[in-house]
Amino acid sequence: MVHNYEVTLKFHAQPKYLYDALTDDRLVSSYTQSPAKIDVKVGGDFSLFGGSISGQFTELVPEQKIVQQWRFTEWENYSTVTITLSAPNKTTCILHLLQTGIPDADKFGNHSVIDKVKTGWEQFFWLRIEKILGFRRINDDDDD
Repeated sequence: MVHNYEVTLKFHAQPKYLYDALTDDRLVSSYTQSPAKIDVKVGGDFSLFGGSISGQFTELVPEQKIVQQWRFTEWENYSTVTITLSAPNKTTCILHLLQTGIPDADKFGNHSVIDKVKTGWEQFFWLRIEKILGFRRINDDDDD
């Protein structure tokens, strides 16, 4: 059995800045506070959190779309992460993430994989992009 994870967030930033925050290894290392190696090209490899997460870029459209084969080291197979970025106005970026093919369990039999994925994106990416890089999130009840 596999799972999917989907989230849509709004940030006070232009797509270029969020694209860079997700593809520039210096920026990723700064907000994750851990080693990141990112070869930003189709077919390029990436390694995050000192190798705990790794994968390869399968599609890149600067400032608009990132598609990756993505996995934790304890997964047998890769999931697919698709991130799209759009700007409904000059001060807002809508980030949509869809991660498909998340395993039900890791190779050690742990069944909390989907929770680890959800928590990981929130705690180690979105919250830190907001707090460390300063791209404030916009809630639906905020004025754009």
